[in-house]
Amino acid sequence: MTLRVLRSAAAAAAFAVMASLLTPVAASAQSQTTGAGGGKVEVVIANSGSLSDIGTAASLVAAGAGDAVLFAETADALGAAAARVVREHRPARVLLVGGTKALSESIETELAGLVTGVDI
Repeated sequence: MTLRVLRSAAAAAAFAVMASLLTPVAASAQSQTTGAGGGKVEVVIANSGSLSDIGTAASLVAAGAGDAVLFAETADALGAAAARVVREHRPARVLLVGGTKALSESIETELAGLVTGVDI
């Protein structure tokens, strides 16, 4: 199966819908209290420059059980909001969509430093 980036009004509209669906998920994730490495929140991170990765990540968040939050980050650095959620909520799992072709290994290293025992 081949994923294509659509550069059209329809693609922009689909992205807007996905973003609006994620707002309540993010708010819910921030309201949880969790223990070290055993958090209820799952974090999904995608490259902000890849509409296909964001779409895939949004689908994973929407289909997942429990609370999940999606962050669209640059390829080279973890943003402050994502770092704060990981640090405060200590998720048991962080999913990086697109692998090292989409997100640098430095993001994985930074995540591992924020929470010990997290499954990345």
